[in-house]
Amino acid sequence: MNHIVKSATFKLFHYKNIDEYSEPFAKFLNDYNFEKKLKCLKFKSPYDKILSEYKKTPSLFLGSPCGYLCGVKHISL
Repeated sequence: MNHIVKSATFKLFHYKNIDEYSEPFAKFLNDYNFEKKLKCLKFKSPYDKILSEYKKTPSLFLGSPCGYLCGVKHISL
């Protein structure tokens, strides 16, 4: 994961301070968590996997994971 983060953000651009780095890093994390399909999750994004598990057994969760959506997709249950 560290290699992916470094190659996607840190190595592509030069940042003068940590504040300049925080915005592209946040964008990368949102894209990774909400859009990237992972082989280990059977080609679902991490958020899609959380939603599918919530639909199967909502008792495992304290609340609906839909309230924590920060990405591009907006899904309603």
